[in-house]
Amino acid sequence: MKVLIADDEKRTVEGMASLLRNSCPEIDELLTAGSLAAATKVVIEQSPDLVLLDIHLGDGSGFDLIPELRKKQIPVVFITAHEEFALRAFQVAALHYLLKPVDPHELTLAVQRAFIEFQKKELDTRLQLLLQQFASKQNDTGKIVLKTSESIHIIDIKDIEYCEADKNYTTFVMHDNTKIVVSKSIGEYEDLLGKQGFLRIHQSFLLNTIHISRLDRADGGMIVTTNGNQLPIASRKKDVVMAYLNRLG
Repeated sequence: MKVLIADDEKRTVEGMASLLRNSCPEIDELLTAGSLAAATKVVIEQSPDLVLLDIHLGDGSGFDLIPELRKKQIPVVFITAHEEFALRAFQVAALHYLLKPVDPHELTLAVQRAFIEFQKKELDTRLQLLLQQFASKQNDTGKIVLKTSESIHIIDIKDIEYCEADKNYTTFVMHDNTKIVVSKSIGEYEDLLGKQGFLRIHQSFLLNTIHISRLDRADGGMIVTTNGNQLPIASRKKDVVMAYLNRLG
């Protein structure tokens, strides 16, 4: 197996190369590139089986390499420092990324998962969604990828009515009352969707505010959605909900 590490930091490249040699015996050739131009040349001429791609290269953005990766159907794991927008875009597209400094265990897992998902033919659609995210510099695409054990769902955020927590799982309830269950906590989606108009009204419920129909004050407070679903408001969340509604009025 042939792997390309594309990063303009020599120490990062050397560290990842050493980790991969020790933890991934299936890798028999490691290629490196310190610039976008060099990475593009390697991809075109040598067709690596996997690319570990820094999003900031000296002569351009790693995202400029994505069209070539899509054309050749090469799986990719992104490498980045902590940047809020970049992380949100990776999460929306459900793509693997590594934060610097790279953790050895996370590196091994990311490489393994990238190959598994590539074999399932999931990569191209998610790379396309990622490009849409960065083309707009915000989530104007209005979409999110939800992975279940059986399927990959690419859905319009506006069609989500609310999310319901069940321990380490989250159920997405759509406006047509279909449900999608994913194995991530609701807290992760609160961070991701908070800027998309979602409001945590209860420990168990994350509500898409465009689907608020009315607030019933009886029984401690209840949100009724546009689809008629009734969601309780936690006592400690009442002020947050009322502040939001007051801003509308």
